[in-house]
Parts: sequence; structure tokens; C-alpha cells
Amino acid sequence: MDVAAELADHVAALRFESFSAELVPKIRAFTLSTLAGALAGTAVAGSQPIVEVFAELSGKRESTVLGLPVRVAAPEAALLNAMYAQAADFDDIHDRALVRPFSIAVPAALAMAERIGGVSGRDFITAISAAVDVTVRLGLAAPLTTLRWARPSTLGTFGAAVAAAKLLGLDGARTLDALGIAYSQAAGTTQAMKDGAVIKRVQPGFAARAGVTSAILAEHGVTGPANALEGQNGYFNMYEGGRYERSRITERLGTYNYAAEVAFKPYPCAAEVHGVLDATLALVREHTIVADDVRAIRIQVPPLVQDLGGRPYPPANGSVVGAALASVRYGAATAIVNGEVGLPNYSQAAVVDPRTLALVELTEVESAPVTGAQYFTPATVEITTTARQTFRKTVTTVHGHADDPLEWPEIVDKFRACATSAMPPIDAARQDRVIERVDALEELPDVGDIARLLAPTA
Repeated sequence: MDVAAELADHVAALRFESFSAELVPKIRAFTLSTLAGALAGTAVAGSQPIVEVFAELSGKRESTVLGLPVRVAAPEAALLNAMYAQAADFDDIHDRALVRPFSIAVPAALAMAERIGGVSGRDFITAISAAVDVTVRLGLAAPLTTLRWARPSTLGTFGAAVAAAKLLGLDGARTLDALGIAYSQAAGTTQAMKDGAVIKRVQPGFAARAGVTSAILAEHGVTGPANALEGQNGYFNMYEGGRYERSRITERLGTYNYAAEVAFKPYPCAAEVHGVLDATLALVREHTIVADDVRAIRIQVPPLVQDLGGRPYPPANGSVVGAALASVRYGAATAIVNGEVGLPNYSQAAVVDPRTLALVELTEVESAPVTGAQYFTPATVEITTTARQTFRKTVTTVHGHADDPLEWPEIVDKFRACATSAMPPIDAARQDRVIERVDALEELPDVGDIARLLAPTA
């Protein structure tokens, strides 16, 4: 029996009452953090044509899209909000599974909840938890080699299908169909990231839409391949070269939820940059380093980080903002110039700031062996000053990781900053109401209330 069937039966049987006391607050926190990142994404340039196309293609008016005055069909709402959730790179990451599960599961679940109507906070939490757990398990099962397929998108398709199927109350057989139908649509490549193409931010949206659509089709009796994960042409053989460990998918299934291991992003950029930012900011604060004092910057990161974030900056082609989001060179330089890193650091003007570009020219990036339990660390930053002093900092656990998570007040601050910078901005009164509802999510009778508060017409 394909492991997909075991996952489907587990998802169908999952109940809110089975969750640990520690898990529910995490889901609340990640829900608010995901909404924050999506609001920030509405202000990222280049998305408007995408929104216009899918709003025009949509027929039904059933689900909210952030920043859009009209509603669209649930699959398109899931697509656009998931696109926003990753557009500003201010979402989440499981660094060993290499997935960004909440930024796809939350938009998919919210869109489906509005389609259904009257979905309780408890059911919403259950659906998201199931989706994230399955997504991470599938990512952990396959050892990392060369990252060609974009796992956040390929595996996010299965996660979105799980979230939507759970909210629809599908049984194990129908959930298995939803997973199979989702596999028929799973796609997403790292080439879009390497080329700085705008479509990179849409790939998670495609995953969210595919998951929602898959569950709806399964609800209506459409069947999917039952061996979508382990079949001869199933996911692991087609996408991962047959390299996977089945036991990692099923181990502690039903007694442990991998949502507990997902990391928050305290900075609006790619996860591989965060260790460098933590180290650089620590040096700036500890030694009062300013840009004019810098003679050279040396960065040492794991091979994966060098591959994803160590390319020359600014890029010869493609989006400069997109390249900045993934650049450790730019990250270190802007941290030194500004003394902090937030949404303003990745604006169109900031990414070509001459002061920052001057420091980028002084920066070298080297590959170092991985010595810890994380793919993106250790990250070492060494700054040499014009006075020929050298300061060095190594980070092994980034802030936001499950071992050093963001606290609720930090997430609230993140939400307020993103809501204020959204297009259009969310006023303080509505921010308060959203925060209050998410903070009491398991008591909420209708999670659609949160989506409606975030609509421009609220």
C-alpha cells in the first residue's frame, strides 16, 4: 500500500482534541505571521498583472483576496494569497525539509473556509496542522542532493490538498484521491529563482490553487492515482530520483506534529540569508560598526547557502529586488548600512543604494562544511575595519528557528508593520480586531471573519 493511503486515513481521522497544549499556540502564531507576510507581499512590485489576470478568469465571488475589492473563486483566492505570502519572503521555513508549509496551507485553508462558510477556528487549526505535518514529513523523507524542484511548491501542493480535504470533511478514500489529483498538478522549479523571474512568487500560488481544486474534485467523485507517492511514476521516483526513507513519513504519525519544528522569519528575505543577518547585526551592535569603517567582509556559509544566496549581486539579469531577497552579500551590506533589517531594506530604492552596493563590492562568500543540524548554518561573518581590526561572529541557530522561536509580541509587531505597509494599508482598529481573533482562534465560530477584516472593503 502506498504511504499516501496511510497519510490520507490519518488526516481523515485527525481531531482537534488530539493536539498537545503546546501545538495550538504555535498554529495561532504561524497563522498571524503568515497573514503578516501576505500583507507585506501586497506591496511588492510586479504582482498586479497576475492579480488582474486571475481576478478576471475567476467566475464565482466566494473568497477574499488581500488588497482586492472583489472576491474570487476559492482556488484563485488561494493562489493569489499564497503568492502574496511568499512574495516578500517574510513567511516560514522548515530548514531540513526545505518547505515553507504555512504560507501555502493558510491561504488554501482560508479560501476554502470562506467557500464552505461557518468553519470554526478549531477545524481551521486542525486542517492547517494536518497540512503542515504532511508537507514536512514528505520533505524530510527525501535526502537533499541538488535542489532542482522547488519543494515549497511541489510538496506544498500536497499540503494544500490536505488542508482543503480536511475542511471538506473528506474520508480517507476521498482524501487519497485529493492527494493523487494534487500530484497530477505538482510543479515548481528553482530555475525561476536563479533567473530572478517574477513567476517564482506565483509557484506557491499554483500549489495552493492545485490543492484546493484537487479536494473539490475529489469531493465530487473524481479519482486520483492511489500510488501518487511511491508508485513507479509517483512523486519520490519522479521528483527525488527514488531516494527516500518511508519510515520518516510514518514515524510517530498521529503522536507528533512537525508543525512544532517550523521556523518563523524575523527578516523579510530568503531563509538562507538569516544566519548571515543575525551574525552581521550582532557585530554591528557589539562593536558599533558603521559603513565607513568597513574595509572587507568575509562570509562563510554551507554549500547550499552559497548555491542559493552566494551569487554575484546585483544580478546581470532579472529582478534586482528578487536577487536582493536571496543575497547574503546584500543582506550583510544592508545590515551594516542601516543597523537593522526590515521591509524598508528590500524596497526598490534600498536594493540599489550606493552605500550598500559599495559594501557588496568588499564582500567575499566562501563555502564551509556543514557541522550542525541545520542546512542554513553555521553562518560566519568576519568584518575587517579600516583600522585593521577584525571582528568575527558565527551563528549556529537563527532567531525564529524552533530552538529560538519568535515570541507572540514579536509576531504582533511583525503583523502591525506588514499591515501598515500593505497595499492598501490596514488601519490600526482592524489590526487590533484581527490580532484579537487570531489570538483566540480556537474559540472563533467562523474564521471567514478574519478574511473579511483583511479585505479593502472591510
